[in-house]
Amino acid sequence: MNNLSVNSVIPMSDQPNLNNFAHLKRFKGCYRLVGLSAKIDRNKQPYWVVQLSDLHHCVAAYLFTVPLNMHDFHHGAMLQCEMTIKLHKHNKYLHLVYIEKASNALCIKKSGLHSLPCALSPDKSLLPLFFSLVESIENNALKEFIAEVLMPSNVCVPFIQAPASLNYHHNYPGGLLAHSIEVAQIVSNIPWQESNSRDLAITAALLHDIGKVKTLTANMRRTPIGHWVDHDALTLEICSKALATLERLDENSATLLRHIWTCASPGARYGYKAATPIASAIQGADRLSADMAKPANALCYQ
Repeated sequence: MNNLSVNSVIPMSDQPNLNNFAHLKRFKGCYRLVGLSAKIDRNKQPYWVVQLSDLHHCVAAYLFTVPLNMHDFHHGAMLQCEMTIKLHKHNKYLHLVYIEKASNALCIKKSGLHSLPCALSPDKSLLPLFFSLVESIENNALKEFIAEVLMPSNVCVPFIQAPASLNYHHNYPGGLLAHSIEVAQIVSNIPWQESNSRDLAITAALLHDIGKVKTLTANMRRTPIGHWVDHDALTLEICSKALATLERLDENSATLLRHIWTCASPGARYGYKAATPIASAIQGADRLSADMAKPANALCYQ
């Protein structure tokens, strides 16, 4: 589709939540693609039903012109869209007049963690909890760091759908998100002396198992790399680009996150020992969350 736009005097609303557009006539924003199907109308003309989601809602929008960039429309992709509200036989529908793949930078600026797709979450109650924990962080650089880590579809989608383990704890689709929230809730209630310590603890807790997006799948299987590489070894790889951004804004926080995620567990023969209260708190909260959720017959971590 050639970057079509509506030349109209109708006021344009920018980035409304998808549960709050009914009163609008025209709006634009960045939303996540969660479904795409081709249809044929009664005149044998093709059109597409495009399912879009954000943190709050999922909508179906209708696209009547063949997009030139259809190859960018993969599951979970962030799309920059412009839509108008149309009326057909007294029924309102969303007409897509512009759509293209959006850059991560634009999506972070416009939608941030509102782009987390509720439509893809196995447990719809979890994403608001995750979002509220991030919103409680006072350090804006850390908020943007979390959004940058989770913006790519190959991180975001498995993060909200994968299990935390296959046989040990939170071993169900969506368990990774549930476990991450639990660990963050535990450390958020510690009476930290400084707000930035609390901010770092929540950030580290929410993403401490992010490596599992590359090792476990929503259908309870190991990925090919999951048979060869432990998830802990992948955390810094997944966060590398966002850590580089954070380092330019807050070098100390970037360094501490690296330490928290890579320091050795108590009793380990190798690796750096946890050298900060935050690192120790994350390890303790991680064990507590896992122990509370593991099956009675679980004997080992998997």
